[in-house]
Amino acid sequence: MKLQNIFGGRVQVVISDKSDGNMRAFTASDSFTVLVNQTQAAQSLGLSASKIIPIRCSYDRTDFTNYIFNPDSALDNITQHDQGSTNDGILTNSSDLGILLPLADCLGVVLYDPDANLLMLVHCGRHNLEQQGLTKAVDFISKHGANPRNIQVFFSPAAGKSNYPLHNFDNQSLSEVATLQLAAAGVDPANIIDDHIDTTTNDDYFSHSQGDRTARFAIAVRLAPDTRNLIDKYKGKPNTEIVADLDKSRIPLEIAIENLSHDFNIGTIVRNANAFNVSKVHIIGHRKYNRRGAMVTDKYLHIEHWATAAEFATDAKSRGRELVALENNCPNTQPLSAAHLHPNTTLIFGSESNGISAELLSLVDHTYYIEQLGSTRSINVGCASAIALYEFARQQNLL
Repeated sequence: MKLQNIFGGRVQVVISDKSDGNMRAFTASDSFTVLVNQTQAAQSLGLSASKIIPIRCSYDRTDFTNYIFNPDSALDNITQHDQGSTNDGILTNSSDLGILLPLADCLGVVLYDPDANLLMLVHCGRHNLEQQGLTKAVDFISKHGANPRNIQVFFSPAAGKSNYPLHNFDNQSLSEVATLQLAAAGVDPANIIDDHIDTTTNDDYFSHSQGDRTARFAIAVRLAPDTRNLIDKYKGKPNTEIVADLDKSRIPLEIAIENLSHDFNIGTIVRNANAFNVSKVHIIGHRKYNRRGAMVTDKYLHIEHWATAAEFATDAKSRGRELVALENNCPNTQPLSAAHLHPNTTLIFGSESNGISAELLSLVDHTYYIEQLGSTRSINVGCASAIALYEFARQQNLL
């Protein structure tokens, strides 16, 4: 089984084929062999058998849209065989939990919202679609925090309409009807990945309609382990939840960056602003900057853009902010060690080569520079921002 990384590497998926063996036990004598095969799928995702939960479908019922959120893996994993709960889809926000769905013509639909960090796998067959199963699946994931416009979708191999037309849907295929239901629920069809593998014509996959009545291949998925540069308490949490928590403890400091020359240091300054959890970041001039240096920390900050220095200064003064520029190349600048920074300070930084413009300097309340002991004329502006942010935090007894 080959591991695939989808949705920008945020979700991992494996899809078995006939060479990987049967993925669903139909008799007691099959149980051990199937468990071995399913365990291999789990291991391909980097999980143990106790951490992967199967979607257990049954046609001996009337509701085919039963979805569950974060089932207890200790009670409902693949080692429990068919003793767990019957369901048509599982939703999780944990990278420690995998989901496995045995298939043989039906469509496995993966739903993922990167902002909410929610992953759902749905068993999508004729019965499910006739009950508007995917519309209900989008509603289910949305009730747990997803935005339909953000949802990304992956379709597993499934039966095509040449051998498995859906008569109640004008003989369309499973994937065609699925796409229509997702779109009706607000999902952008451009966000759907469909590999277009037809299980009824591709001999690599088990197909119920082609005679494979007691064997299944499987799709298994998990959220990829969180590799974001975050402290442990935020690992696995969506950006919106992280921002909401940071908002509870932001320091009063704001910073402003004059972006007249697309300076590559701006990303570093933004990253430093996140490190000290400032209340707001202002970008003056060009909106675009080199975000690579920010290491995605801009996602956790409140950033405002201003076309001109005058507009920025007018807003800041109206809110009682004290504008403090960090600039060594201007008259009357004072050493930072002599500064008395007030809680309502807004620290202002310029570009590496030209510093802060004369227009903006004329609008500030104070100008300071960082004293040095060596031979170079100035400190890199990204490094200077870290020193100034630390000095503010020290003076305000925030450390």
